[in-house]
Amino acid sequence: MKGFCQFLFVWWAVIYLLPLSSFSKVLLISNYPLPKNNFESVLNEENYSKMVEILKSLDEIKDVSVEERNGDVIIRVERYPILKEIKIRGNMAVWKEEILSYLALYEGMALKDVDAQVIENKLRELYRERGFLEMQAKVELVIDEFGFAKIDINIKEGDVFFLGGGIYKGSSLDAEFLDEKLELIKGKIVKEGELAKKVFDLQEAYISLGFWDSYVYYEGLHKVSANKPFLSVFMPTGPKIKRHPLKLLGSLAEGFKNLFSHPISTLKTAVGKGKLAYPVFSVFEGKRYEVFFEGNQFFNQEELLKVSGLREMGVDLFSLEEAKNRLIDLYRSKGFFDVEISYSLDDEKIYFYIKENKRYGAVINGEYTEYDEDIFEKRLRDILTEIKKQGYTLAEGSIKKELDKEKGIVMVSFEISKGKRQILRSISYTGDDREIKKYFKR
Repeated sequence: MKGFCQFLFVWWAVIYLLPLSSFSKVLLISNYPLPKNNFESVLNEENYSKMVEILKSLDEIKDVSVEERNGDVIIRVERYPILKEIKIRGNMAVWKEEILSYLALYEGMALKDVDAQVIENKLRELYRERGFLEMQAKVELVIDEFGFAKIDINIKEGDVFFLGGGIYKGSSLDAEFLDEKLELIKGKIVKEGELAKKVFDLQEAYISLGFWDSYVYYEGLHKVSANKPFLSVFMPTGPKIKRHPLKLLGSLAEGFKNLFSHPISTLKTAVGKGKLAYPVFSVFEGKRYEVFFEGNQFFNQEELLKVSGLREMGVDLFSLEEAKNRLIDLYRSKGFFDVEISYSLDDEKIYFYIKENKRYGAVINGEYTEYDEDIFEKRLRDILTEIKKQGYTLAEGSIKKELDKEKGIVMVSFEISKGKRQILRSISYTGDDREIKKYFKR
C-alpha cells in the first residue's frame, strides 16, 4: 500500500508539476530601466496582456510591442528619456522660470520629440520677440545609460534692437505717411512677429487709397548699427504722436520703460552705438483708381463702392460687370426694379451712371409699405422664432413675391411650414453622480 501511494505521488508530480516547468516565460526588455516599478517581478502568462495596456498608458512610454519566440513572450518597451536636470546660463533679460515655461520643460518630464536644435530655435523665437535679434543659444542635451537627461543652455543675449521706421520698396507714397498707417513708432523695441503682420495693414492702406491692383509682401528686417545718436529711444514717437501733444506722455512712459528694462542697449542707441531695425516691405502699386457715381440719390457713394466689391476684386472687364450686377441687385432689394446702370472706364477713372427710376411699394396682408427685402427677412425670422417657441422647432419659411409692374407694387406673403411639433417626453441620466441625479429628478 505504501509503495502504491508513492507511485501515485510520482505520477501526480509528472502529470501536474512537470508541465509547470515547460510553461512559457514572459520577458520584459526596455531600452532604459523602468524606474519605480515591479513589472518584471509580477509579470506572468496570465496577466501580461493587462500589463502591456498599463505600460501603453504611461506618459513616459513611447512604444510597447509583444512577440512570441520559442514559446516565450517578449515584451519590448521603448521609454522616453526623463529630464533630470536643467541649467541655464547667460540669461539676464528673461527669467529662468519664464524660459522654462516658454519651452514647456520641467524636471521629471518625459522628453518627447525634443532635441537640442528644437530648444535653440524656440529660444531664438522667444528672444526675437523681445528685441534681441542677434541672440545666440547653445544647447547640450545629454542622456545617460539609465535614460535620464540633462539639458545645459548657454545664452548670449546681445543688444536690443529698436525700431527705426519702415522701408517700402516700390512705393511712391511718403514713408512717414505709411509709418502712420501701420502705426510704426520709432524708438520702440522691435517685435518681429508683430511687424510681419503689418503687411495686412499696408495692403489695406493701399486698397483704401484706390490702388486696387496692388499687392505687398513682407521681406524681413533690415538690421543696422546706429552711426549717430538716436534719441527716440527716450521718447518713442510717430507722425500721429507729433500732432497730438497729449500723447507725448505715453511716449515718455515708453522711453522710461526702455531705459528701465534695457539700460545698456538704450543708452548705447541714444549715443549712436546701438542697434536699429527696419521692417522691409515690397510694394507693387499698379494704378490708382477713382470711382464716380452719377444719378444716385437713395444710396451714397461709399455704400455703392462697398457693395461693388471693386476694392477686393481689382479692376478689369469682368470685375466691372460683376460690380454693375451687384449694384443692380442692391437697388432691386429696396424696390427699384426698373433701375438702369451702365459704366465706363477712362484710364484710372471709373464712372457708374445710375438711373434709379421709381421705387415699388409692397403689400403684406393688405397693408401697404415700402419694398425692403431686409425688413421682409427680419419679419420672417421673427415669425419663425415665435412658432419655434410653441414647439415647432423644425419650422421653415420663405418669402413669396408677385410683381405687378403696372400698379408698381409687389404682393409679399410668407409661406410657413411648421412641421411636426416637438414635445419633450423625458430626460434620462445614465451616470452615477448622485448630485446630478437629484437635478434630473427635479
